[in-house]
Amino acid sequence: MFRASKKKLRINEIKIIYVSPEETRLDIEYAKKGECVDIPILIDKDYKVIDGNHRFWYLKNNGYEEVDVIQLNISFTESKHLREADIAMKAFANQIGNTNICKSFKRIWDKL
Repeated sequence: MFRASKKKLRINEIKIIYVSPEETRLDIEYAKKGECVDIPILIDKDYKVIDGNHRFWYLKNNGYEEVDVIQLNISFTESKHLREADIAMKAFANQIGNTNICKSFKRIWDKL
C-alpha cells in the first residue's frame, strides 16, 4: 500500500543522487533565491531525493541543519513516472514562460 509521511530530517540524512546543479538549469533561479524553501523535499524510502535537488543544495549551502521532507514508501526506481511528470511540468512552464506553475505542481506533494 502506498504511503507518504511528512517529517523533519537532519539535512545530512538525505541522500542526494545528483551533484550540485549546474547554473544552466532553467529552474535554478528560484532555488538560489530561496523562494521554495517552504516546499518539502520529496524522498524515497531510502532517503534519496526524488524531487527537491535545488532546494536541497540551497538549504545545505545556507546553513539549514533540519529540513521538511515528505517520504514515500517507494524506491527511487519506482518514482520514475513522478519524476518524469515533474520534468514535463518544468518544460511546459518554460514553454509558456510561467515558472509559478512549477511551484504549484510541487505543492501536490502535501496531498500525498
